[in-house]
Amino acid sequence: MKKHILTGVMTLFCAITATSTPQMYVDEKVSDGIKTHIYDISAVDSVVHQTVDSIPQVKVMMNRYSPDIYPAKNLEQIYFTPDDKKIDTKLASYSKCKGGTTVENSNGISPHHNDTIATYKYDRENKTLHIRLISLTGECCGDGWIINATTQDSTIVLIPIQTGERGCNCICSYDVKVDLTNMVPRLYNFMVRNDKFSIDLSESTEGIILDIPRGYYNRSSDCKYVDDGFSDIYPREDAFPPISPTAPNQDTDIDMTKESHALVKYIFEPENGTAFIVSVNRMFNCCSTKGSKVRVSGDTVFVNSYETTMGEEMCDCECPYDISTSIENLKPKKYIFIVDGTEFKIDLENDTVLNNTIYDFERGLFVKNSPCKNVVGDEEELREEPTPTTPEHIEGSDTLVSYQFDPMAGTGLIVSHSRTLNCCSKKGSKTTIDASNITITTTQSGDVWCQCDCMFDITTKVMGLHLNKKYTFNVDGTKFDIEFDGDAPVSGVVTK
Repeated sequence: MKKHILTGVMTLFCAITATSTPQMYVDEKVSDGIKTHIYDISAVDSVVHQTVDSIPQVKVMMNRYSPDIYPAKNLEQIYFTPDDKKIDTKLASYSKCKGGTTVENSNGISPHHNDTIATYKYDRENKTLHIRLISLTGECCGDGWIINATTQDSTIVLIPIQTGERGCNCICSYDVKVDLTNMVPRLYNFMVRNDKFSIDLSESTEGIILDIPRGYYNRSSDCKYVDDGFSDIYPREDAFPPISPTAPNQDTDIDMTKESHALVKYIFEPENGTAFIVSVNRMFNCCSTKGSKVRVSGDTVFVNSYETTMGEEMCDCECPYDISTSIENLKPKKYIFIVDGTEFKIDLENDTVLNNTIYDFERGLFVKNSPCKNVVGDEEELREEPTPTTPEHIEGSDTLVSYQFDPMAGTGLIVSHSRTLNCCSKKGSKTTIDASNITITTTQSGDVWCQCDCMFDITTKVMGLHLNKKYTFNVDGTKFDIEFDGDAPVSGVVTK
């Protein structure tokens, strides 16, 4: 969607309420402080205090999905919308043009900031939040800025609008400062153009907001069954949680054998830049408090589940739980996700299957291709018709395939050597598995093809391999057998 600069006389709504709907706040004590859970009151049926197995609990009953249950000892307080004072929003200042870029059509204004979206500083005494929006784009000939504000659900939407005449053939980046008053020390969600971020004023009074994916723990399922450490296991047939956090599970014919092998379930919504990820069957103590943490390193997103006991003793039983995590601020690009050790790739620009379950079965994942080893043909001249998507074997190359396996981890790296591929194509691999037969085929695709070919090495990672099992691999037509009869690393090459 294109963003346009609005000019002329604007009607300003510079006072917004703290929330568009009444809300209930649950402050939970966690290992590193207080975590605030926010509920729209319209979605809450009741709050029930109960005792289960001599453990006092507080259950938040909701009319759209399963209840949230908190051990009473972990709760700090439950309260409602703190006050009905309006949050006053005022433009504080704005910078001069930080750098102009000539464009053919200045109607399409896109952000070009670096990793920093905003900085903030909170004045507790005056209940004022000072936000500096970094590198907002606008036209070079703009003569100022105004800030409009509104709310969407529980999110404060700040709308920076540049004033002045349109028609410049260049765009600039600006820093815009805005002051928000009547801000109480709690969690706030913000949206500025296409950026979403949260500021928890109960935890910090100043900070930097970075343009990276951000995640937060959503909830855990009920215990699926109780293992008391002896021989008695009490199954809970209705304990499989829905993949959606707000919808009941409509699948009444769950394949329990297949479900027991599930590792991760996920739903991605590229248009919203969000994801809902469930780590399945995590074994935790029955009495512990569950949670998850998200860490981002480059294009890799790590999601790790954990449990805490808040100083209390563990119970003499363990349960499998499904731990759900929400991710925000995803961009239309490729990401690698590692969820409690389970790795998968998502291309939010090109993938069509964005609702999936990963099982603890053998599977393959394209990792990388090597740089071009040589060039045959003209790199600059384009080819009208693409080359075949499955390359042929290379004549004159001795090494066909190399491999390295870690039997204990159930993983391996397989390299198909010296594949002749188009210089400009997008390289990849496809893995298909039939029982113990694993076929890996090098692929190439793309809209632009050059009038030249190169030799590339294509690396594929296989996962979910099992000890004491023999596998037959077929890598671009090269067949070999691997049998994991020990836990020592296995490596080798296949030559002609």
